[in-house]
Amino acid sequence: MQTHSRRWLPVLILLITFVSGAYLGFKFWQSSPPVINAAQAVFKITNGDSFSVADFRGQPLLVNFWQSHCRPCMEEIPLFADLYRELSPRGFRVIGVVMYYDRPDQALAVAKRMQIPYPIAIDIDAKVATAFGNVKPTPTTFLIAPDGQVVFQRTGLVPIKKLRNRILGMLPEPEA
Repeated sequence: MQTHSRRWLPVLILLITFVSGAYLGFKFWQSSPPVINAAQAVFKITNGDSFSVADFRGQPLLVNFWQSHCRPCMEEIPLFADLYRELSPRGFRVIGVVMYYDRPDQALAVAKRMQIPYPIAIDIDAKVATAFGNVKPTPTTFLIAPDGQVVFQRTGLVPIKKLRNRILGMLPEPEA
């Protein structure tokens, strides 16, 4: 009898795996996407200034959530810095947001060491992350069009060339 029950064990395991996977898939499918209220976000910049998304109306704005111990974040920041240096004269803006679970002193040390040229906000109370749909993993990046609409969102490394082309489409032509 013991041999007979052993033959059914793999089938039972497969059945349990299938049922639990189907249930989790259904729960994922059933869940609604996060609500993004970017207009509610107030960025408290490290120099003491504060900005809201509305302050950037008429300009494309890239919002990048990062943390100091995130390897992909450290790979992306120089790319965003280059993009900012290239396109900021035409109106493109970037704000880096340090996650609420990161140590501010470590994040500020990283920002200084990497010579990040754009403003850095410390999201100590998680209000900015909440306004952007409860951002938790990093890097997470949003592109906000000049009309204030979120037109791009990505968790993980951003395809920088595609992002650059999208931003270029929102900017006025350079003066000759």
